[in-house]
Amino acid sequence: AYETYRKIKESASKLESPEFDKEKAWNTIEQRKTTETPKVFVLTPFKTFLRVAAVIAVLLAGSFFYLSTLNESFTTTYAENKFITLPDNSEVILNAASELSFNEKKWDSNRNVDLDGE
Repeated sequence: AYETYRKIKESASKLESPEFDKEKAWNTIEQRKTTETPKVFVLTPFKTFLRVAAVIAVLLAGSFFYLSTLNESFTTTYAENKFITLPDNSEVILNAASELSFNEKKWDSNRNVDLDGE
């Protein structure tokens, strides 16, 4: 193993790094700077309008989805009773330390009521 390292050291001592011509490198950089034209992006008003319209459409769709899945929620504290009328006019008496929630917007198709407590 030592012999291998010795051979590597001898071979490496004969190697030389190539000369670096700073002036030539600088001239190459300067030449690239002057020959390359900057890219110009031209936005037409119609494309800008389409982008704004797309953002508004996404925001409206997201708001609609969020609001349609929002539940109506009622809670009571300790020693409190609450009378609640559901969208189909049925009545619920919520006892102390309880929570009732349902989706009023989807009530006609989905009458799920979540009750925590009594």
